[in-house]
Amino acid sequence: MKKLLPIPFLLLLILAFACNNTENSESKEARNQTIEQHRPQTIELAQVKDGDKIGDFRVEEINYKQNDSYLIKLLGDFNITGKVERSAMDGVLSIKASESVLSAKLRFQDIMLSTDYIEFRNEDNLKKALSDQQWKQIRDGKSISLTVRVKDFHSMGKFQSEYMNSVEFVKVIK
Repeated sequence: MKKLLPIPFLLLLILAFACNNTENSESKEARNQTIEQHRPQTIELAQVKDGDKIGDFRVEEINYKQNDSYLIKLLGDFNITGKVERSAMDGVLSIKASESVLSAKLRFQDIMLSTDYIEFRNEDNLKKALSDQQWKQIRDGKSISLTVRVKDFHSMGKFQSEYMNSVEFVKVIK
């Protein structure tokens, strides 16, 4: 004959199971905040004003024309790790960053702008900082992996056309 568990013990088991499978509102809120902290924010360029902060950068200048063009200049120093190469289109030295440069995504009307392909405004300084072997690889059409210190991220573009990002080279880190 099977022995039945006492009723108080069954109630205790049911309550313990119910408590473990429910989440109070505080823990749900904390989890949602953590998710939001790791989700990249989207910034509409039409809403940006001179002096605003975007991550660690300060907006020096924003020039936004609906259905036409935009220019945004962000002040700040930062490191970029990626592949340095000559642009296939115009031969300018550029870097394909291994991760997004900005903590937020920029949107120009219905277009999400990429911030991981960046040209150097002062490429002569970068050329001088490279070894002869590194420069030869780039001239031969290859890319090289580098971490560089740069400053002042700029992005500009025309509606339904092309856009470009640029930085000022400061020094080679590695």
